[in-house]
Amino acid sequence: MKNASSNNLVALGLVLAVVFIAFLLSPSLRRDVASITGYASSQTPASQASVNNAGPTAGPCYVSSSLAGGPGTSRFWCNCTVVDTNGFGDIAAVNATIFNYTYGEAGAASNLFKYTNNSCRTYNGALNTIHANCSFDVQYYASPGTWQCRMYFNDTQSASTNNLTNFTIATVLAITNNLTTINYGSVSPGSNSSAVPDNVTNWGNIIVDAKFEATNLTSTNNKDINASNQQYSFDYNGTYLDFAIIPNSTGVANASYNLNFSYDGTTGSANKTQYFLIAIDSGQPSGTYTGVITITASDGR
Repeated sequence: MKNASSNNLVALGLVLAVVFIAFLLSPSLRRDVASITGYASSQTPASQASVNNAGPTAGPCYVSSSLAGGPGTSRFWCNCTVVDTNGFGDIAAVNATIFNYTYGEAGAASNLFKYTNNSCRTYNGALNTIHANCSFDVQYYASPGTWQCRMYFNDTQSASTNNLTNFTIATVLAITNNLTTINYGSVSPGSNSSAVPDNVTNWGNIIVDAKFEATNLTSTNNKDINASNQQYSFDYNGTYLDFAIIPNSTGVANASYNLNFSYDGTTGSANKTQYFLIAIDSGQPSGTYTGVITITASDGR
């Protein structure tokens, strides 16, 4: 009986050993949650979102500088602040056009009425904001009046906006004459001098009339030669009667002067020659006399 009982115990032990080994080898029989496939103490799911493109907005904008008499150009700047909520780096390109309001934005660029800049500068970008600057070298003869600057802003996704800003190009009155001294030479009392040509050039941006004024010619210890003894004409034909008197600082503009301005930077149409002479009265003492002639431009439109 003792041997039978021992044998039963050995058999039971063998069964328990087999079951334990089977438990270790079979996942379906274990209860260790951490070791079950698909479950762990941490997980890493993917994340995804789509960010919409937001087009740029512009403003405030302004135009700086002013036009100076020629020859040459004056630099104008269109300036603007641009905001893009996708970040300032989303701004891909800025270009601009300035144009005379009367003639409009359409048509080819013209130094009289329209200028373009296709590669404007951007600078000082931070967060969602960047600044833009478009420069234009404007000719001295650009048409005066109301002008507009239209700036265009494009982002990397081709979204765009533009801003229109008014500014003024002022009327410019600017003339030169080619003589520093109108020298009548030596003239005998009771005679007229020869006509002296003097060329005036219009360096402004409108047609001009001109006013001629003079001072008396003076010489120490001698009586003056009156300003009105000086005369001018636009056509030289050698006759004194064709010349107009130059008054003594009370002149009015010659409304028929009509000196045109340049349309292209050349001065052929913007030049006019006038001829000056002086009459010396009988009895005028000998000596060297000096004075001043003033030619003043006025709006001739």
